Amino acid sequence: MINMKQETYRLLQDLPALTAYQLVVLQGVLIQVKDEHDLRAFLLALQSSLPGHPPLLLALIGFDPYRVSRVINVDWSESWTGMYLAKNFQQIDPVAQAEPGRPIVWSEELARDKSPGVRLRRFLAACAQHGMTQGLSYIADRPDHRIIISIVGTEAETDGQVRSLMSRLFKNIADAASRALRSGYQLHKMTGQQREIFELISREGMTNRAIAVKLGISLRTVQWHLDAMRTAYGARNTAQLISRVMTGG
Repeated sequence: MINMKQETYRLLQDLPALTAYQLVVLQGVLIQVKDEHDLRAFLLALQSSLPGHPPLLLALIGFDPYRVSRVINVDWSESWTGMYLAKNFQQIDPVAQAEPGRPIVWSEELARDKSPGVRLRRFLAACAQHGMTQGLSYIADRPDHRIIISIVGTEAETDGQVRSLMSRLFKNIADAASRALRSGYQLHKMTGQQREIFELISREGMTNRAIAVKLGISLRTVQWHLDAMRTAYGARNTAQLISRVMTGG
């Protein structure tokens, strides 16, 4: 068991008192994060606590298929993200390709390739044009998805207190994001009609027959979709299906 007195002393030795206090407060808030609304509120609080109130972005990316499934954007440039996705820059972005599980300093990663190819040179030019050359990111890989957290701005790289704070906070944010967003990600993998059926069962407790009437489909169709969802999530029954989807199990 951790000796809290020793842990607190070590924390205060490693971090300036204000940064240590911020870390304790923010970690306390993260423990209470339950859903996407809570996660967004946390990111807004984090932004307000950092010098210059830098833009933040958190994304959940599914591996099967590989696609951005959920994004929480806190003052991030939408023109940049739109161009980034349209040009598939994630395929060559050195930050996006960096090793997971550690703070990633943008300027260091972007300068790592001393002989960039044509496409990478275009990406680097776009970064310079849009002011996206300095920042801090963290990547956390899970069995079926990836969490990416990014902070843009000079202070994220050059302010020692910010880097110390975030290096200790990134993993906790990723864990909270995975917990808060994964059930939504599981729903995202269903078809539109399957999501409707699942919501009516899990949120409103409706019977299969009532769902068929409400959606204007046959009872057999409802049962077919439920069978397909149970198979997809490895659930023996509807109760287990609900549990697995809502908890990410």
